Order: sequence, then C-alpha cells, then structure tokens
Amino acid sequence: MPDEDLVREFYANLSMLYANEALVRKKKVSLTSKPINDLFHLPNVEEDEHSTMMMYINWDFLQRVLNVVTNLGSQ
Repeated sequence: MPDEDLVREFYANLSMLYANEALVRKKKVSLTSKPINDLFHLPNVEEDEHSTMMMYINWDFLQRVLNVVTNLGSQ
C-alpha cells in the first residue's frame, strides 16, 4: 500500500499542471519516466510511440472531431 501521507504531499506540492518536478519531504522528485523506470527496474526508452504521437497531435482538429462525435450536453 502506498503511504497516503506521502501521496497527499506529492499532489499538494504540484505547483503547475505541466510541472516537471515536485517537492516531497524536502526533496525534488523528477516527474519524468526515468525515476519510475528505475523504481520498477524497467529500461529507459528515449522515444516511445506515445511520446511521438503526443508531439504531433493537431489539437484543434481533435477538438473538432470530438465536437462531432459527442453529443454536447449529455453525460
């Protein structure tokens, strides 16, 4: 089980939506894949399919598509 106080502190110290680090117990924690990969003993991949896809998304076009395929006002 994760330490609930530690998780709360982590989220409380996120200062911006696109922050690249957070302060937890007076230590800066990097919000990159490297610390997560190190924790779970996974390889560090420089570029993956998701990262590449996210770099080339046309956000205006995506919003137009979502407006067409969703029924505004419904839940």
